[in-house]
Amino acid sequence: MNKFFNENIVINILKYLVAVIVVMVVGATIIKLQGGDPGMAFIALMEGSVGDMDAIAQTIRWATPCIITGVAAVIAFRSGIWNVGIEGQMYFGAFIAAIVGYEFMMPRALHIFVTLGAAGIMGMLFGLIPAILKMYLNVNELISTLMLNYVAVLFTEFMTFKYMGFDASELADAIATPDVQPTARLRSIIPGTSASSAIFMALIIAILVHLLYKYTVKGYELKQVGENLRFAKFGGVNTKVTFLMIFLMSGFIAGFCGGTEVLGPLGRFRSSFAMNLGW
Repeated sequence: MNKFFNENIVINILKYLVAVIVVMVVGATIIKLQGGDPGMAFIALMEGSVGDMDAIAQTIRWATPCIITGVAAVIAFRSGIWNVGIEGQMYFGAFIAAIVGYEFMMPRALHIFVTLGAAGIMGMLFGLIPAILKMYLNVNELISTLMLNYVAVLFTEFMTFKYMGFDASELADAIATPDVQPTARLRSIIPGTSASSAIFMALIIAILVHLLYKYTVKGYELKQVGENLRFAKFGGVNTKVTFLMIFLMSGFIAGFCGGTEVLGPLGRFRSSFAMNLGW
């Protein structure tokens, strides 16, 4: 048993190493064909990502939403669901996080918990729309989630402008809610930078989802629906409930990600904040 477990670990590590090597070789080839120096390019890449504390902080800051949205995407894609509406779910999560974070006063830990929970629930509810369309009207989720992204972006911009009243700027990049209360802010793990403690939440979420898919019956059902829907039905899996669960989980995590952006580096909801993080 231990030997099998160790062999699996070695195989997985080798897979990642091979993937990294292939990417580096392809990247170096493209750079060389363009007349550049691959060695200098990789040195610049390392210096820009981990060269000093500011670079490390920026890497952590942007790795956080990428990890969380990546997990939201994995939940959907591994189950055969094309949820390309993660960005829209992020917007709704971020908007409600900004409202709860600004309007209410609570003890710090409770305020963060409630605000992120509200963000996740809002993303989940927005993810419910394409789920219902797919289950009851057989609307392709690729189309519905893609179109709903634009609804989310424009609707949250409109609501932000209405929420701020006539004091809000009409410039799209300047439409923003007030800053959330200090009790709702996530702490910076590197003082003076935008690297927040949300990175730990991102890692925990990734680990929990991995454990769900690898070691639980429900995780097996979620995978089976994506790999072989007909077999899953014959195996007694309630596919409608499973599809619903996939959309809700993916939407919750996407909305949660929007909340961490507001409580972390941004401090408020601002239009056009996501910069294609959902993609």
